[in-house]
Amino acid sequence: MKLAVIQMMYPKGHKRLDEEFVRILSIQHQLIVVDDGEYFPNDLFDNQNIERITLSQPSVKRWEPLKRFFRRLNLLMVLWKLRKMQYDHLLFLNVHNVIYGLEGWLPQKNRTIIHHYDVDALFADKKLLKEFLKVKETFNHVFLADYIGEAFSQDTGLDSRFVYTIHQPLVFNKTGNKAEKEHLLVGIGNSMCESFIDESILHDSGEELPSRLILRSKIKEYQGKNLTVIKGYLPREQYEGLYDKAKVSVVNYPSSYKYRYSGIIDDSLAKGLVVFCNDTLCGRYFSKKYSHSVFIIDGADELWNLMRTPLPSQPMNELLDFQERHSTTFVLNQFNTVLNSRQ
Repeated sequence: MKLAVIQMMYPKGHKRLDEEFVRILSIQHQLIVVDDGEYFPNDLFDNQNIERITLSQPSVKRWEPLKRFFRRLNLLMVLWKLRKMQYDHLLFLNVHNVIYGLEGWLPQKNRTIIHHYDVDALFADKKLLKEFLKVKETFNHVFLADYIGEAFSQDTGLDSRFVYTIHQPLVFNKTGNKAEKEHLLVGIGNSMCESFIDESILHDSGEELPSRLILRSKIKEYQGKNLTVIKGYLPREQYEGLYDKAKVSVVNYPSSYKYRYSGIIDDSLAKGLVVFCNDTLCGRYFSKKYSHSVFIIDGADELWNLMRTPLPSQPMNELLDFQERHSTTFVLNQFNTVLNSRQ
């Protein structure tokens, strides 16, 4: 099958995931990939099954009406570039929700959208949601976990026949980490709840514990007896190095993350870590699927009590099961189910 694969730069945090999706699809399919010439690495296009179309995508950082105008313009420019190309399926790796208002301009091909943050943004804008509801079943809708697709389908009235799950491939580590783990817990995702970090700092005032904790904040730094808080961006090498050392990953998301999926939990399980997660849909999903690797905890109080006890280890059978369900073969089969669904 020949696919037109569109990268709309929204959001920017999925580069590694998008690149891996393209590599996996190219194993069995011919791809026309549209990006801005910088998003994907150049060596990706050494693959003879991948053709690249480079398209500069103008953007603006302020004033929402102007941003929305440029989003529509970007999409129309993409469609203009594709007008004379021959392909069977239109695949959007990520989208702006303005796409639904322009649905009539899209080529009359099978269409698939992979959803990320755009779902939260959709429900925050009544006008965009209204446009979506008119055309929702002209697309296949792909999510990274079953619970997101099920909730989205229920909340929008979308027929479940058009809702699919494709797992995030192992972009972080394909074999797990076999090095000796330290008595270290890390919470270094980009969306850690700041109030949880503040509570942890207040706990770091008593005895020295057998375990130490490293958290990542957007606004503060801290160095204490059992806790280190790192501020801002972490280089990839440092990020991966901390997961190599750690035994436990701490994930604490805002309750508003109803439709969000955690690549942090994926990274953690792939590296052989146990996960302590707060009570969200995402946390419950993982704790049910990997009941001896992912545990729901009730805030900083419980976390610091757990730090006084021996830290658990991830069972090998759950690591192997996770690797299988996120393997190239498994993900490619999921893609093929979506691509063949409207044949």
